[in-house]
Formats: sequence, C-alpha cells, structure tokens
Amino acid sequence: MKYPILITVLLSILSISSIHSQSDAQTLNTTVEFEATVLDFGTISKSSDGRKTFVFKNTGEEPLVISKVFSSSHLRVVKYPQEPVQPGEKGEIVIKYDTNRVGPIVKTVTVMMNIKEKAIPLQVKGEVKL
Repeated sequence: MKYPILITVLLSILSISSIHSQSDAQTLNTTVEFEATVLDFGTISKSSDGRKTFVFKNTGEEPLVISKVFSSSHLRVVKYPQEPVQPGEKGEIVIKYDTNRVGPIVKTVTVMMNIKEKAIPLQVKGEVKL
C-alpha cells in the first residue's frame, strides 16, 4: 500500500520539475539587441545636458522583462520600461550623467533581464570640460 503513494509523490515532483524547466526554456527564447552598447558623449561642457538614451529591440519570441537597471556613481538611470517589451517592439533606457563633474566619463550601466546572459553591461564614455 505504501508503494502507490510513494510513486504518486515521485511523479508529482517530476511533473513540477518539468513545468519549471519549460518556463526556463521559454526565458531562453527571449533575446535583445541594442542599437549601441556604448554611448559616447564626446567632449561636452560643464553643466550641459547629460542625458543619453540606449535603444533596444526585443528580438526574441517571449516578452522581455527588465528586472533591474543600475549604474556606477554620478550616472543616474532616469527611465526604463516597467512593463514587458513584447517581441519585435523597441524600448529605451534613459540615463543622465552629472555634468558638473569635470573630467573623463567612464561609466557602466548594468541591465538585468530575462535573457540567457541574465545581464547586459552598457558603457558610457566621454569628457566634461570647463
């Protein structure tokens, strides 16, 4: 009598495991392509507009979900899609550099997504002059 119960429990665990693996496989079908992974401010003046935009496209088969975007110091993430980006659609990540800081700009924005790589590093460079 104990064996049928044990077999039922084992089959249930295998079923749940299989469902979880299928949802992971769907995540791997999601891909993204950025128009540029490096944004170059070039040489800009102190106190000028420090906004730039990374544009991307969901090139996968599933909705693209951005779970988190973070940046290095003096670089702020102003906006990114809060809702899933559907296959074939474009999205934008807007950043702003503190142009009151004179000197070279070498910063990174990291975007966490539901893609195989899990995270995409984006570079920001340039120089702020007086």
